[in-house]
Amino acid sequence: LRFLTSDTLEINIKLNMGASCCTEDQRPVLRIHLKRGEDIPAEDANGESDAYVIFNYGDLEHNRFEIKKSKAITTKGGNCTWNETIEFLFGMLFVQLNHSSCTQAFFFLRKIVVFFIFRNLKKKGGLESIQDVEIKLMDHDVLKNDDYSGKSYIFHGRDSRNPKNTATVHKKKVNKNEEAKYFLPLEWNVEQSYTIAIKNEEGLEAGRLHLTIVLVNHQAPIVTEEEKGLLHHEE
Repeated sequence: LRFLTSDTLEINIKLNMGASCCTEDQRPVLRIHLKRGEDIPAEDANGESDAYVIFNYGDLEHNRFEIKKSKAITTKGGNCTWNETIEFLFGMLFVQLNHSSCTQAFFFLRKIVVFFIFRNLKKKGGLESIQDVEIKLMDHDVLKNDDYSGKSYIFHGRDSRNPKNTATVHKKKVNKNEEAKYFLPLEWNVEQSYTIAIKNEEGLEAGRLHLTIVLVNHQAPIVTEEEKGLLHHEE
């Protein structure tokens, strides 16, 4: 917990993801490797785009998430390569509170902690986490606001709409009209490949992103290459 300004408080809550967890270097990580994009829409007058990607990870339903973004890459013929890795602490809650009163911040924090205990993020070593990923494709501009190209979602693995999920599910209200096509892995330390279709405000495809995701947990059993082959999604 630290103060950013006189009236802004930053709170980081890091949740243990297992009985013996964890040193700082052993905490579970959501690792996204953003590889490349194709058919990125031309947002600039020269027919290209300075494309970058914003990743929002957390409890999107209650507007509690952490934000990270990639570098901006100029597209060529609608294609670009980032080859960039983005990491989040898996199951971490990031909140900024704009309160002039520390007392208000304390009671708000207490409500957050009670909420997360109720949602039981520690169940089954943390793979029951109900946090999702929102992906926004943007175009960087210098003399005006950045252009928004479109977005997509990768929902948590225990989502009731995930056909691979056979465990007890959590019902979600967030983005209830959004097609649930992509889901986070259901296993630790297994890299999965995704081709994410970005949709614009009209619901039309606005490019595709190629990326991989792995839930890194140094305390979980290491998956063999044979097991990886069985679980790996085709890109």
